[in-house]
Amino acid sequence: MKLGQAEIVVVVALLIMGALAVFFIARPDIDVSSIGLSEEQKSVRDSASRLLKEAALDTVRTVEANGGRLESQQIGLYFPKGEPISFLNRNLKGEMNGMLGRGIEGYMAANLGYLQESLAGKQAEFGQPEVTAEAFQDRIRVTMQLPTTVKGQNMAPSYSAEIPATLGEIADFATGLQQFQDQERFFEYYTMSAMALSPLRDGIASVPQYVAVMGCGKAYYRSWDSLRPEVETTIKSVLSNTFMPGKVPLNTIRVSSATKQPLPEINGKKYAGLDVSFHVPEGFALTRDGMSTQYLEFVGTGANTIAVTADRNTCISDPVYVRYTLRYPVVAIVKDKLTETFFKFALVAAIKDNQPDEIGATFAAEPGQCDAQLCGARLSVASANGSVTGAAVSFMGCPLGNTDRNGRFSGKAPCGIGTLEVSGNGMETFTQLKSIDDLQDATIGLQRAVNVNLLFHQVLVQDANVSDKPGYLIQANAISAIPDGRFAIVHARSAEGQELEQTYSARSGTMRLPEGLVSLSGSLGDGQRIYGSFSGQIEIKLDTSVLHLYFPVLSGSQPASAIDLVQQNAQLSALLRKCSLGPVSVARAAEQACAQPKEGLA
Repeated sequence: MKLGQAEIVVVVALLIMGALAVFFIARPDIDVSSIGLSEEQKSVRDSASRLLKEAALDTVRTVEANGGRLESQQIGLYFPKGEPISFLNRNLKGEMNGMLGRGIEGYMAANLGYLQESLAGKQAEFGQPEVTAEAFQDRIRVTMQLPTTVKGQNMAPSYSAEIPATLGEIADFATGLQQFQDQERFFEYYTMSAMALSPLRDGIASVPQYVAVMGCGKAYYRSWDSLRPEVETTIKSVLSNTFMPGKVPLNTIRVSSATKQPLPEINGKKYAGLDVSFHVPEGFALTRDGMSTQYLEFVGTGANTIAVTADRNTCISDPVYVRYTLRYPVVAIVKDKLTETFFKFALVAAIKDNQPDEIGATFAAEPGQCDAQLCGARLSVASANGSVTGAAVSFMGCPLGNTDRNGRFSGKAPCGIGTLEVSGNGMETFTQLKSIDDLQDATIGLQRAVNVNLLFHQVLVQDANVSDKPGYLIQANAISAIPDGRFAIVHARSAEGQELEQTYSARSGTMRLPEGLVSLSGSLGDGQRIYGSFSGQIEIKLDTSVLHLYFPVLSGSQPASAIDLVQQNAQLSALLRKCSLGPVSVARAAEQACAQPKEGLA
């Protein structure tokens, strides 16, 4: 039977549609939703899609920097060069997708205003974004619903993007490592083994666990202060010589005699594709809280020294066993090869009487730990408005109770070192690493906080003569957006001393700031040099939603010394204040020319 003309047209159309379907399946990089759009609509969609990828990458970097969180815990540990370290988010695998979605959504909301300004000629308008994300072993998949109009015409609101990242695999490894360390305590055993094998000095280990003196009248004496550096060196050696399974270097005895320790397989896997290293935090030093003298002892002597003397008749001393109690943080660094960033988190190693310490060794409640509350805690909780009634207090993962009507709490708490958390209605949770000794008549300040959008600007400054004196000149058109490729580091400090630092790779970002007077400082750089820095103060109110931050960038070469650079940055911050250009302001500063002599700027 012959086909009619209409039937032939239908068959040809079906063949074309089938070919197109095969083409788009073979080319997943083609955005099918852009077919049929005008050039202006395609341009708007492409711009929003690029911002979505940028948001995803920035969020991944933030989560990796904060141990699996969107914000740093601020527990007082740093590595390297002042970068804050957080304890691992133990619920990371379960919270991952929701957390990524929230972070990307927040980034988009903070930057859509800039995008809309850049597309003003196309009359593009955007609604509120709604984002979902899913982490895989080697990529992050993101979908977004973003109402979009171009010249009043609605576009399809669905956007999608994928970025390469090994965050999914890293999260699998990190949570497995934490669980395995909780169960097997291999860092503690590695440490005690290294102590036992520490170099001999006059026949006795430099970190002695067993002391016996031979020789008539000979004596051995070690104080806590003389022993501490040896223990610190041992800990550093243990961490720097712990390697992933199958990656222990061979034939290194001529370079270092330190024992090389392989990690056990985690989750039955070697994670051969991950680069992992372990470190002590910046400025690491054991304290008398972290390395207890109570157990640095032997029978018949005081707790602060090891003093052994051989008997003059037998010419040998009785054997003495030294018992150690200490806790120290382990900083784990995992490189994400696909984003060229690092996932950073902290674990805790704890030893008591030369054995893993089961109480307070980790910073979450262990079974039975909260029932063995043997120590006392007394603290007061206050805010800017006075005492805080009903604030919830927990320590080492154990709920302790609530403050009374005078803002005071008194009760039992676990003995050890752990995370103190204090929270009150509508206020920021206070979270800080404390020992039980810190909780004797302690005062805790709580603050309300708000999410603030930070908008970054650079201000070009020139050297100039002002009234025949060396000075600075700011032209009327000197304010501009942060150039691509540069990043901003912003540090905030509240009047109560709580600190927060974040790095932003775009022209804006968000930071949760406490109510009240906040000191802000920041630097603008590209990884090779610092282009400008500022410092200033501002009063944060509950209705504060936006802050403009101005980075002064001086044309020409940088100062020769660090001291000169610090002095220059102080002068430039003072210059911005005198020229009504922030450096921190709620409203965008008016652009106007300004000149000031260097003399008097400080």
